[in-house]
Amino acid sequence: MGKFNKNQLFTKENIIVLALSLVVAMVALSFIYMNTLSVSTEQLPAMSPMSDIAEGDFLSQEILCTDDGLTGIRILFATFARENKGNVTVTFREKDGEVIQQWVRDAGSFMDNSYVDFDLDEKIEDSGNKRYIIEITSDSNVGEAITLYTTNYGGSAGLTFNGTELNCSICFRLSYDLPASALLTPRIVIITILMLILLPAIMITACRFFPSDKILLLIFPELAAIIGCHRIIRNAMFAIFPAWLMADLFFAFCMLWVLDAVIFYRLIYVKKISVQKLAVIVLTIFSVFTMFFLTPGAVNDEQYHYTFAYKYSNAITLTDLPLRDHNDEKKLMMMRPADAELLSSISDVPVYITENAYKTVIKNFHLFEPDNTYQEYNVIELANTGALKNNNVPLGYIASGIGIAIGRLLHLGAIPTFYLGRMFNAALFIFLVYLAIKIIPIGKETLFVISLFPMLLQQSVSYSYDSIIFGLMFLFTAMLVSVFYSDGKVTRKQFIILALLSVAIAISKYVYAPVILSLLAIPSDKLDVKNPKRLKRIVFISIVAGAAIVIAILQHSFTVLNYFVPAYAENSNQSVFSIIVGYIGMFAMTMIEITDFYIRSLVAYPGWYQIYVPTSIISAYYLLLIFSTVRNKEDKQFLGLGTKVWFGFLMVVSCILFTFPMASKFTSVGSETIDGLQGRYFLPLVPLFCLTFRMKLVSADKSFFNKVLFGGAYVSFLFFGFLFLDLFSAI
Repeated sequence: MGKFNKNQLFTKENIIVLALSLVVAMVALSFIYMNTLSVSTEQLPAMSPMSDIAEGDFLSQEILCTDDGLTGIRILFATFARENKGNVTVTFREKDGEVIQQWVRDAGSFMDNSYVDFDLDEKIEDSGNKRYIIEITSDSNVGEAITLYTTNYGGSAGLTFNGTELNCSICFRLSYDLPASALLTPRIVIITILMLILLPAIMITACRFFPSDKILLLIFPELAAIIGCHRIIRNAMFAIFPAWLMADLFFAFCMLWVLDAVIFYRLIYVKKISVQKLAVIVLTIFSVFTMFFLTPGAVNDEQYHYTFAYKYSNAITLTDLPLRDHNDEKKLMMMRPADAELLSSISDVPVYITENAYKTVIKNFHLFEPDNTYQEYNVIELANTGALKNNNVPLGYIASGIGIAIGRLLHLGAIPTFYLGRMFNAALFIFLVYLAIKIIPIGKETLFVISLFPMLLQQSVSYSYDSIIFGLMFLFTAMLVSVFYSDGKVTRKQFIILALLSVAIAISKYVYAPVILSLLAIPSDKLDVKNPKRLKRIVFISIVAGAAIVIAILQHSFTVLNYFVPAYAENSNQSVFSIIVGYIGMFAMTMIEITDFYIRSLVAYPGWYQIYVPTSIISAYYLLLIFSTVRNKEDKQFLGLGTKVWFGFLMVVSCILFTFPMASKFTSVGSETIDGLQGRYFLPLVPLFCLTFRMKLVSADKSFFNKVLFGGAYVSFLFFGFLFLDLFSAI
């Protein structure tokens, strides 16, 4: 990086890049303005879902239109992550009873946690300041019916369910055909001017700090400007905040981009930091943000995982033997009163991220806990978790358990102790990722990009045992790939470490156990032992036997027959063969019909905070993931076709293992798709999949992969910046 030269500012290259940036900015602004004009009323955020809206239920919502030219409504539905049966009828009428329009939709066509559009055939010209009624009914059965999200944000009300008036409203949006002059408000004018001024300013900064790779300036800053401007303009339309505050917020967002871009550029291009060290820095920054962004209980099932982590912290501190023998129902546990109160407060799921959630954390934050005595609590009632007879594997909670134990030994308050457990879980994950990237000889950028997936970060900074599973799978994949891409032989020590990792993965979550059989694909001539075939047989038998024994001990109430055969089959004449064939059909239909949900939720689906992440950000993550699989020109070795087929087969078996229980236990009889399946279940398999089928024909040099690293770090900043802006508009 040389000194800044004014004469170099107006070079032909810089003028072209700046001109293209301005063109993209103007197109983006036009799109944002038109998109903003189509929606003028929002009920946000979603707070809690209702129960099934089945046959016989009647829902009525009174709404107030704020403008003329009503063209339609959008309603936020939930499907319980399943395909439902029957039809949903939505009626839109005048308050005095006259029906304006009615829609009948197939319940199976609804996507989970998504807005559904109901467009009017004719625009209502004089809808301003008028009240209307939305009525929703269904002919579905309980267990096969959709539901709706409700909110009391901003004092929202007007909802009646089966004749009972509720102090909330459904989450809806109203669309209007507004004139363009509606956007000529002081807030939006100031923001537009700021954006057009900041783009040249960013370009000048780039000439100072980015002497090369100016293509980055055409992609990432424009993405930041589009996303930031979109959210701020929408906030300016609907929020009560003054113009100067909205403008300052957008200005701060752009300045953060400049700072972030400069830091990442210097680390990658100037300091030439290693990928594993860059991963530690970036993961630490975004893990801290995620950890405090997600309030206690905001991650799915966190109260359940917190209970187990606390249980093992009792064993570490010798406070109590976890779920003691005399405790036949496995429900009593020693806890501090403040910790028990915290657990109780997050037990009524879902716990959404709202202004009140943050206020509660601040109000109850006490650095030290004066009452460090322990009492016996019924954690089943306290945490609303159901029976705790089936102990989850301690390995999944060892880090968070240690964090809680340290917090208790230091007499920290309940909230600091809670976050300390999260910190230890995140630290263990980051450490395992660091080791994996350091060990793996190829595909370091692939592991880096995957580790930044917001969904993966969400699970890793919470109390979920997914943290240890993700980390172990990263490390196992790295060691496995290093075996195949190494010129040397595999020592006994390396093979034993792989075997131990295999057992750890199997006992942590048995559904990923088939992947450990990939060890059998290691060529015998790579093993530095006298009898490699016998060693492979011994290791294979030991892994299978050891994993089976540990699982049987830890899951002592686990009954294979009851678990893997659907409950409804017990009362029917279905054979096991017909059940398996039916499952195969369900699996295929699930992958066809709900693939888009899995694609989105694999990358970003942040906790109970209902947020629609822009497709541009989701696409950016996937593009970077694809680019990261390009072959490095220095790669000399490749996996054989047989090895790739074997790895692919094992991953398919793993998919079957974690989808079949969902089909057998959580899916309604007659359903065409599998209920309850989430994109995050596929995450542990993504590193091995990408590295197994990485591109062979396309190759690139180091400068290309530097762009991938820069892009991965920067897109993550965009995602978390978007979360901040969206949260700001909600609270």
